[in-house]
Amino acid sequence: MRESAEQFRRAVVRVIREERERQRIPVDELVRRGDFQRGTLLRYLYTDRDLPITALYRIAVGLGIEPAEIVARAAQLFSERVSDSE
Repeated sequence: MRESAEQFRRAVVRVIREERERQRIPVDELVRRGDFQRGTLLRYLYTDRDLPITALYRIAVGLGIEPAEIVARAAQLFSERVSDSE
């Protein structure tokens, strides 16, 4: 169960990073939009630190998308990985 939860967290972070890059939003701009400390946001996006739901919400707002969209896209990635491993 823990491994699956970690894989899903990674999928969520991947979606966030891809969306930020797709929109060409610099990290510092997302920091400003989400009212984060720079180091905190970087830890969420580039380490194995858990991503609280409140942070997910603030990141989504900063990206101009619904949190549910991030979760849905992450769920799709997650299910694809599970299917590939079977």
